[in-house]
Amino acid sequence: MTINRAIISYIFLVCSAYSTELFGQLIEFPISRPTNVQFRLKTDTIPINLPLWDDFSTSVITPDTAYWVSNTGVFISPGIGIRPPTLNVATLDGWDAAGNHYSQDPLATGKTDSLVSRPIDLTLVPVSLRNTVFLSFFYQKGGLGDFPGDSDSLILQFSKPDGEWETVWPLPGEPVSDLTDFFTQKFIQVTSAFFWNKFQFKFQAYGRQSGPFDVWHLDYIYLDKRRSSNIGINYLDRAFTSVPTSILKPYTAIPIVHFFSDAMNLLDSSSVGFTNLESQVQPIKYSAIVYNTFTGNPIDSLVFDSTFLALRYPLGNKTLLSGVLDPDKFDETEDSLYLETRYFMDTGDTFLIDSIFNNGQDTAFVRSIDLRVNDTTRVFTVLDDYYAYDDGTAEFGAGINQINGRLVCRFISIRPGIIESVDINFQNIGQLFAGTPIELIVLKDLKDLESSVLGSVAGSVQIADNLDGFINFTFGKTIFVIDTFYIGFSQTSNDFLAVGLDKNTDNSNKIYFNVAGDWIQNTEVKGSLMIRPIFTSEIVNGINITKTNPEVHVYPNPTTGTLRFDKMPQVILLFDLSGKLINVSVHDKMIDLTPLPPSIYILLIKYQNKWEQHKIILTK
Repeated sequence: MTINRAIISYIFLVCSAYSTELFGQLIEFPISRPTNVQFRLKTDTIPINLPLWDDFSTSVITPDTAYWVSNTGVFISPGIGIRPPTLNVATLDGWDAAGNHYSQDPLATGKTDSLVSRPIDLTLVPVSLRNTVFLSFFYQKGGLGDFPGDSDSLILQFSKPDGEWETVWPLPGEPVSDLTDFFTQKFIQVTSAFFWNKFQFKFQAYGRQSGPFDVWHLDYIYLDKRRSSNIGINYLDRAFTSVPTSILKPYTAIPIVHFFSDAMNLLDSSSVGFTNLESQVQPIKYSAIVYNTFTGNPIDSLVFDSTFLALRYPLGNKTLLSGVLDPDKFDETEDSLYLETRYFMDTGDTFLIDSIFNNGQDTAFVRSIDLRVNDTTRVFTVLDDYYAYDDGTAEFGAGINQINGRLVCRFISIRPGIIESVDINFQNIGQLFAGTPIELIVLKDLKDLESSVLGSVAGSVQIADNLDGFINFTFGKTIFVIDTFYIGFSQTSNDFLAVGLDKNTDNSNKIYFNVAGDWIQNTEVKGSLMIRPIFTSEIVNGINITKTNPEVHVYPNPTTGTLRFDKMPQVILLFDLSGKLINVSVHDKMIDLTPLPPSIYILLIKYQNKWEQHKIILTK
């Protein structure tokens, strides 16, 4: 979602002034992205040769120093651009390489991030081919980030032998596309004035210098000889454009005991974005296989060599769907499973072509540039001890700024269980709120009754060392949940406390907030909050519930008070929905529940050294 620049400006002015101005909504924030600034690498000054090609699909966080000068503030991510040509884009905004403002003045504008090539020795280009050297690139305004205003800009500059930079795009009066559904491609010729042994080109962004505002994205940058601006989008390259979706619905992680209780209904088809950058329609084969991350062994094939015809980008930018994993393929004796869903394409892609000669009979390739690098993509799914909607990476943050305001996520536990703690990813949004007191809460419903609160614990905001790291908050009591519950925190200040927001997944309808006495379901902010409830496999003091079918028959259920067993258990424990243990007396394979109010209760019984769990409905 793109936030209005005026609103964002006002939010940060409010934050910096510690104002108590109230907002009746959930607000989305750009976040700081530290990139571990180091001294400039020596390779930055060593010239490289043509060609330069980078689609950023193999870059992690920052641009590859094989092609780019280091520490220029550019961030590499798969989740911020809209329908890019290939997986990952280079993002330019108002955070520097250390994740700091370029200016502490919230209204200051000027130079922000830049993407600068390493020096390139263009004197090696034969004179006869110098009129065929072109630079091409795809760009997009804003995407899922803050949209640049009319006074903001992205320019392309070439370096000259005298040390000066000359702006070559956009030229005066040249329009810059506002289209956000697709990236726009641009061709720029390198003219004779720039043919020297340390030529560089630079993308320079101008905009707000006080944070990640006025965002621009770049992708598929290619500088080489034997090119023409008339060629358009015509690269012998097919590519994935997104990270696949989870094979679970709607989660990316589920406690493994919960998963095995209803695996067939939890598994879902996965999908992934794909594009064809060649001018011709191409038949493409693709497959998707799920692997056990620990062993590296395949578990099952979701798609096996499915073939389709791919149109040229942007018409060829489409979504591919996979099948559903067979639940019988899992090993139910595992305590945890980390799964990798990996998509492959058999595209016919090869190395970048340098030249074709002998009347088309022979081809020379650039072996250092392999166009198959973007033909594989993957997503990870976790079966362990927690629920998650997010993929583990925060592209933004989201929060409220109301004292006593509450922000929660709705989860549905597949089976009854006990919440042990909660992991939350808090983000730095320009102010350091570490140490701010909060109250962690688990709610049965949003009725704001005393009985709605299943548990709470005092804590304080902490920012993990890792941008995508989580802070764990442990509850001091047993919190038993049956199905639907809400987990999050209550604020004790008017600060904006931003939780990590994953843009690659969208479970925005699971987010609720209360800033003025009424609970509101989020409809504005798109994404998934990085809040993860942690479940214990031990139900009470070391009790592990068996995964097998119960051997003891408990009846009648529902009951008006009397509950009987067909076999006498070794131990009987009864809990209410808040997780409170209730004292009961056993007489002749029977317990009397008549003193209790009508409700749902959880009965744990031990028989032949195995624990069983039963949901009991008490009526009057």
